[in-house]
This record gives sequence, structure tokens and C-alpha cells, in this order.
Amino acid sequence: MKSSTITQQKSHSNSRVNVSTFERMLMTAAGSYLLYKGMSQENKNISQITSGGAMLARGISGYCPLYSAVDHLKNDKSSNVNIRTSITINRPISEVYAFWRNLENLPKFMNHLESVKTISSTRSEWTAKGPAGIGSVSWKAEIIKD
Repeated sequence: MKSSTITQQKSHSNSRVNVSTFERMLMTAAGSYLLYKGMSQENKNISQITSGGAMLARGISGYCPLYSAVDHLKNDKSSNVNIRTSITINRPISEVYAFWRNLENLPKFMNHLESVKTISSTRSEWTAKGPAGIGSVSWKAEIIKD
């Protein structure tokens, strides 16, 4: 029973290792060097000490939280969310379609769009707000089937 507990502990700790052996050796060597260099100076270099300590910890533990987060994102299964809603617009269908088909109207009711500019009857240039309101993203689109 004792040996199975040790085996379970070892396999559990190995599951947290996500850095290659070569990278661990590099991190340990570089981290040790930076830590030594930062601490041996008369005026201690906090950035070298911090970087060296982090690299040394990564090399010794074999675990990188950033790698883990990226793997988690890559392996996550997305699931569809179906949202259904309805609204009654007291206008003729042709009028509603004409308003919707005029792509420059879309930012009026799609808050994430900054603008849509018509280039031709099938081509347009779109600008959307970036995540958290940071920057914007622009692209050109073409209607291939109406």
C-alpha cells in the first residue's frame, strides 16, 4: 500500500511538468546566473533577482503556468449556446429588409460595430471595437450570396 501511494504521488507531480528537459536545464542555468549576478552587486538589481528567481523556479519545478494556460485554451471544447428571441416590427417586410440590407445601418443596433462603409453593391469595409474597448479591428467583406 505504501508503494502505491508513492507511485500516485509521483504520477501526480509529473502531470504538472510541462517544460521540456532541455528548457528546464536552460532555465535553471540562466536563472541561477541572473540570481547570482543580481545579488552579488553592491546595488542589488531587483529585476535580475526577480527574473532569475522565476526562471530558477520554473527550471526546478518543470512547470510553466503560461504553458498550462495555453494548453487549457487549446484543449477546451467549445459548446454552442442557442439564444432565441423575437421582436415585432410594425413595418412592411420590404422596408425592414431594405434597412437591414443597407450595411451602414448595422452599427445603429450592433453595439460592437463602429462603422460599416459600402464600397460597392457586394463589398464593404467593417470596423469593430476591440475587446474591452481597446483599439479596433477592420476588414473588408464581400457578399457572395444574397
